[in-house]
Amino acid sequence: MSAPHSKRPRTGVSTASCSADLFPPECTNNEDHGLKYLKDHGVTNVAITKGLDRVRLVSGTAMGTVQIPHVPVVDTMGAGDIPHDAFCYYVSNGIAKYVTVIPN
Repeated sequence: MSAPHSKRPRTGVSTASCSADLFPPECTNNEDHGLKYLKDHGVTNVAITKGLDRVRLVSGTAMGTVQIPHVPVVDTMGAGDIPHDAFCYYVSNGIAKYVTVIPN
C-alpha cells in the first residue's frame, strides 16, 4: 500500500504501513484524508512514514508519533522500503504487536 495512488485496500487488511504520499481515490494531498479512507475501509492499524520527518502511528483511537533520529548518511538505497518491510515482518510474524509500538 505504499504506492502513491493505490486503489482500495484488499479485503481483510487490518494493518497497513504507508507512505505519507499515499493518496487513495477521492483523497486530496492530505495525510488525514488518506488515514480516514483506510479506516473507512476497515484498516484499524496504520503506520505512515514521512521520509526523514517522522512515523505516525494509529491503532483504533490511539495515536502517536515516532521521530526519526538523524544519522550520517552513507548510502540511501532502500531507505524508504526498509521501514515498511521491517514493520510488516515483525507484526505479521507475531514478534511485535502493533499496539505495543504506539508511544505513550
